Amino acid sequence: MKTQKTTEIVRAVYEINYDQFMSLYSSGHFTPSLCNDTDALPYPLHYITICWDIILGYWEEWKEKFQPVLKKRKEENDKFKSFFSGLGLDMSEVPFSKYCRCFYCAEPDASIEDCLCETEEYLKGLGFRDIDIELACCVEKFQFERTEQLLKLGADPLKNRSEVKGEFDDCDTRIYNEVQFLYSEMTKTVLGEKGLEVFERNLGDLLGLAAHEKMDHLLDKYC
Repeated sequence: MKTQKTTEIVRAVYEINYDQFMSLYSSGHFTPSLCNDTDALPYPLHYITICWDIILGYWEEWKEKFQPVLKKRKEENDKFKSFFSGLGLDMSEVPFSKYCRCFYCAEPDASIEDCLCETEEYLKGLGFRDIDIELACCVEKFQFERTEQLLKLGADPLKNRSEVKGEFDDCDTRIYNEVQFLYSEMTKTVLGEKGLEVFERNLGDLLGLAAHEKMDHLLDKYC
């Protein structure tokens, strides 16, 4: 169950305010149970820090005027990484597909038609290979390991239904467009100018931005 103190703890982690977090920790308001699946949060607390680590890891791609702020925020977030690592938590990745209810992501067991809004037969008729169809589905499910395996095997992330204009984006475009949308919503948050306001929505947007950024950079390696 979410309490006022839980919200304060989440706000400190979300806003990357390490001093505030340590003050709450010293006062006994932090409990390690928040780093497990719980009804209090849409996903474990330390995943917020991993999401920020992904997003802020690309600070050098921003315009030069923003880079000092982003670099400083990354360094502050690194303090949270060290803290959570000290608790024995795995800080290497987030199982994004497990929390598909929180952002634009297909269910792990979604069918081809559920993922791509078309049947396998129809897509094959347009020239999609089995490997391209599987890739598109894995991207929609944010299954990173299998996505990279398919890309290495020659799956085409730029395959689309160009002959049916406007109905289907290739994998790369689909992910890139969502990245741009989420940044339009979250730029002030990323820069530290806006804090936690709408609990579930803000945490969902953060998870979604991190997942899409990670997938966008993975696809770009093979485009």
